[in-house]
Amino acid sequence: MGFRQCAFPENRDYTASSTYKKLASLKEAHPDCNLILTNCPGCTVFLDAEQGTIKEVLEEEFNVSILDYAQLTGLMLGYDPFKDCGMNAKVVPVEPLLDKIGIPYDKSKTFEQRRRPF
Repeated sequence: MGFRQCAFPENRDYTASSTYKKLASLKEAHPDCNLILTNCPGCTVFLDAEQGTIKEVLEEEFNVSILDYAQLTGLMLGYDPFKDCGMNAKVVPVEPLLDKIGIPYDKSKTFEQRRRPF
């Protein structure tokens, strides 16, 4: 089922379709890529959130973490990924990326607990 056939409002359809095209192109060019760094907080939100839409509608997962420069800077300065850097609002699980780059977080909490509002 394509995005044009979905029952989404037109602007969400466009956003999901654009995100899908970007991520499919990335997957083809760099299949092992699991991070996109943006300079735009809005793009960060849409590129992450629409991966949930893509998974729901097309049953395809990209699992690419999307961070903006401010989030990455906070992580590098030692701020809490979930409480301080907004990782609690991510659709794509960010824990594999944090583990890969050596960023500590409270592993005693469940996935759902880490995503509760603070």
